[in-house]
Parts: sequence; C-alpha cells; structure tokens
Amino acid sequence: MNPSLRDRLLALYRSDHPLWLLLGCNLALVTVLFAFLIPWQEDMAAMRAGLERDLVRIRGEIGKAETDLARIDRDGETFGHLLEKGWLSPQDRLAAARIIERVGDEHGLVRLDYQFQPEKHLAVNDPQMRGVTIVETGIQFTFQAVLDSDILPALARLQYELPGSLDIEGISLARRKPLELADLLALEAGETVPLVDGTASLMWRTLTVEGTPPVPMAPVSPPGPAASADSGILPFARLPGNHRS
Repeated sequence: MNPSLRDRLLALYRSDHPLWLLLGCNLALVTVLFAFLIPWQEDMAAMRAGLERDLVRIRGEIGKAETDLARIDRDGETFGHLLEKGWLSPQDRLAAARIIERVGDEHGLVRLDYQFQPEKHLAVNDPQMRGVTIVETGIQFTFQAVLDSDILPALARLQYELPGSLDIEGISLARRKPLELADLLALEAGETVPLVDGTASLMWRTLTVEGTPPVPMAPVSPPGPAASADSGILPFARLPGNHRS
C-alpha cells in the first residue's frame, strides 16, 4: 500500500475513533468481566467452604456410627449376659418360694422360715443406662440345721438358682445347745437333731429395661405343700406340723 494513502486512512480512522473511545470500550469490557468473575469466585469459595463443612460433618457421623456399632456389640454381649443370668426376669415371689423350699429340702435344713420385704424400684443414675431400673427385694431367713455346713451351701445354691443377684448382707449362726449323749444317739439312729440356729438377710436384685419385655424365670421343681407368695416354711416329714413365719 502506498505510504501516503496508509497515513491518510489512519488519520481518518483516528479522527472518527478517538483513543479514549477505545480505552473506554476496553474498560467496560474489563468491568463486565470482573462483574461476572468476582461473584463466581465468591460462589466457588462459598461452595468449597460448604464442602469442607460437609466433609467434617460426614467424618463426624462416620466416627459416631463406628462408636455406636462398637457400643451395640458391647451392649449386645452385656444384654446376652444379663439374659443368661436372669437379670431381666420378673421377681416372681411364688416361683422364688418354690426354689427356696426345694433348695432347703435338698440341703437337709431342719427348718427354714423366710419373709419377703416390700419391693423397691431404684433408678440407675447413669446416662448410658437410661430406662434401666433396679428392682430390690429383701429376704429374711431363719433356719435350723444339724450342722452349719448345711446352711452356707444352701444359701450359695439360692444365689445360683434365683434370677439376677442374691447378695448376703448379714448372717448369724449359733449353737442351739451343747451336744449331749442323747443327741449323738439320736443322730446315730438316723433322727434329725437341730443343733444350729441361724438368721440371714439377703437382697434380691433384678433389672427392668424400658421397652424390653421381661423374660420369665426358668421352670422350677414342683413346690412343697402350702407355699405362699410372701412367706413360708419347709414342712419336712421329720418335723411335725406346718409353720409360718
């Protein structure tokens, strides 16, 4: 192109399109770009912060779920142990009376009087055991036996057979009288001679769990004659008469 013609055309363009107009267009374009870019950057930052919060929350929920699963496994074992030991069985006094009479008979106690105290319900002050209530019943025993070695095994057997826990809170044994020749002769003849008197205080404890049905006590042997739900005595053939405490 002819240099003179090019110069004339450039001069004409500059006269029709001043430099400020070109700069203004560029600034307008940059402003529009920033108007879209800055909110987009803010949205991206907010989205990233939200994702980070969600990630922290999800990690917390996963950790809580793992803790809950571990607790469920642990509580499942504990619950199975409670079921096995009869902790969730109701305190059936008539069934307990039958067990007491049978155990006393099997261990050769001459006489066994027992009295159930009023039942108490105690809440468990442990946040991890919400809905669990301890059921307590005191049992007072008075017995006669030939030897003190007949009494302790009988109580140990009751601790094994009654559901839940049976704790011995106090026991007292005493000789009824000095051993005499007549007593020895009676024993040699196969007679029963009560030589030991004793008393014992025991506490029977079971649990109730809110929302969990009670588990019936295991079947026991047929009861002895005339057992009541609240008190009774072992009416052995060798002991004339029937007595109540």
